[in-house]
Amino acid sequence: SILSSTDSVTISQIAADYGMSPQQMNKLLHKLGVQKKVGNQWLLCKKHMNQGYTKSHTTEIPKADGGTKIVMNTKWTQKGRLFIYELLKKEGYYPQMDLEEIG
Repeated sequence: SILSSTDSVTISQIAADYGMSPQQMNKLLHKLGVQKKVGNQWLLCKKHMNQGYTKSHTTEIPKADGGTKIVMNTKWTQKGRLFIYELLKKEGYYPQMDLEEIG
């Protein structure tokens, strides 16, 4: 099933389903009380932590000077993706695929 999948997706992939930019989706999830920005990373608000919605991982990015920069990234699990879908549906936002089926 989708929920047991170990695959995780970026906010860019989820935002694309709704015809939004990642920045628009992150701001919407912030407005809805799902996440907040800490430094350069979006983190879940306390009531949504430890629900299995996201995974954080570090990525090394090569720098021009030969060094590396470590960045933290948050990815959404399939459970988190379903949570976003249900939350946004209540707010009147639907993935473009669903709108094509409705319309």
